[in-house]
Amino acid sequence: MTYRICIKKGCRTFLIIPFVLMLSFSDIFLATPTDTPVSDLLWHSIFGRVSQGDLKVIPLLMESLGYIFLFCLLFGENISSYFGDVNIIIFTRVRDRTTWYLKQSLLICVYAVVYTFFLLLIKWALVIQRNPETALSRDVFLIALTIAAMLCPLFILTSLLCNLIAIRYGVAAGIIIVFLSVIVMEILSIQYFDMPLNMLLNPLCFNHEITRSFGTAAFKGVITIMYIVMVLVISARYIKKKDIF
Repeated sequence: MTYRICIKKGCRTFLIIPFVLMLSFSDIFLATPTDTPVSDLLWHSIFGRVSQGDLKVIPLLMESLGYIFLFCLLFGENISSYFGDVNIIIFTRVRDRTTWYLKQSLLICVYAVVYTFFLLLIKWALVIQRNPETALSRDVFLIALTIAAMLCPLFILTSLLCNLIAIRYGVAAGIIIVFLSVIVMEILSIQYFDMPLNMLLNPLCFNHEITRSFGTAAFKGVITIMYIVMVLVISARYIKKKDIF
């Protein structure tokens, strides 16, 4: 039964496909041929660019923020939903709440990977119509990996944070707080794009070196993973001590 529920929830990741298509009508019907490599087209379909002299910072496009919000809407109550009317039934059968929580968090990670895969797949399918000759290349593969390394941890972080807030204050509060937090971080990433501390600590602020090195993108991903670990630790301790009666 649990396996079926996991599969059923995982099927929500398919919703990213119509969502991307809905936001990409102009790319579908007004696409024009170009010599720009598919790797660049794929990159610029996710990220914008702010520059001053030789310094270039890459913020997420507003459209890309929508992908984060959609993931929160789909999985922002994946864990918190167990703390409703059925919490007594669930947790009287659970021996270790920490282990239970980590398993649920792992499921969110799996959903995030699948969600990211479908997102990049549909984005790639949309951009190759502009330059089919470079549809499959090493650069396309590396750029896709780089984008995945940057986006997937963001999906996981925002969803886990939303679930943590939702356990205490409700799903609506969780989604709204995460929504506002993401907007603030995006504004800061653009407003203070030349500050090294902002580039290092803001999970939505990336410098142009990321486009040149998968290792740099992975490092930025590690920073986000550190935030994920913090949320996991705080959530696990809170759930372990929470009164279920």
